[in-house]
Amino acid sequence: MNFYKTIIFFKIVKLIITKILKLSIKIIINFYRIFISPLIFNNNCRYYPSCSKYALLAIEKYGIFLGLRMILVRILKCHPFGNNGGVDYP
Repeated sequence: MNFYKTIIFFKIVKLIITKILKLSIKIIINFYRIFISPLIFNNNCRYYPSCSKYALLAIEKYGIFLGLRMILVRILKCHPFGNNGGVDYP
């Protein structure tokens, strides 16, 4: 009986940690979108949705780890020698 309580406890802890990480990443991305991005760029993103919106969508749809991997790939594709951009949804 005690073994099952331990398993349930660790599942709850994992769920709480995942939600906290997801929320903190979303807060950082939204802070960037509101305060930093308007100062640096003039809406010259070659992709739709923008990388920050793509990041929010990817984390919401695929979770933290796969979402962060998709964000990294998307940011690495966004360089002057890359393709012309376009529509790219997670």
